[in-house]
Amino acid sequence: MPHDLPACRPALPFVTIVSGLPRSGTSLMMQMLRAGGMSMVYDEQRQADLNNPQGYFESACLPGFFAGPVPFKSLQGRAVKVVFPLVLQIPENCPVRILFMQRDLAEILLSQRNMLHRLGLPGALVSDTQMAAYWARELKTGLRKLEQRSHISFLELTFREVLNEPRRAAEMVCQFLTAELDQGQMASIVDASLYRSQISAQESVLIHAKTKNGGHPPVV
Repeated sequence: MPHDLPACRPALPFVTIVSGLPRSGTSLMMQMLRAGGMSMVYDEQRQADLNNPQGYFESACLPGFFAGPVPFKSLQGRAVKVVFPLVLQIPENCPVRILFMQRDLAEILLSQRNMLHRLGLPGALVSDTQMAAYWARELKTGLRKLEQRSHISFLELTFREVLNEPRRAAEMVCQFLTAELDQGQMASIVDASLYRSQISAQESVLIHAKTKNGGHPPVV
């Protein structure tokens, strides 16, 4: 059964969505919201593991909420994790605020590769350069679509800034959501030691320079 923690008081008149690419910090943001006292919907079908020691905060019943405005509105006042690009499928005319986690694409790909290695699974069949170019294009197009939907507003946060300045990130989130969450608790659960897949600024520049030539849909 999904977890449905007690709603914030007063209840927020919109659905809070935590989104971003896989390995971008979405689980970390869900941890912060839960620590701050935010109501949320998730289940434990995907158990915590070495890749996400604190859990994934995902909901297997998510497609059912996307069936139409009525089931989706039942999430009002709560937070739910919806990774990109699934977030583009949320129903029209439902008030939504999105906390969108951004992370250097080179770090995301490194983190995904490390995760697959720990699970004993094969990696992607295309290069990091092609994969980064593809996701850079998809993110640009997807965020533009979200901006054009009048019932949606979103706040972008980077994984690095949340880890480096958790108190400031907590304050930004509370202001954006107009929510009276415990900012101290939100900041306290951020564990910088879990920032394991890092690359240097020079490596990031090299990969992003190569993506300017465009990319192709990844085959995984």
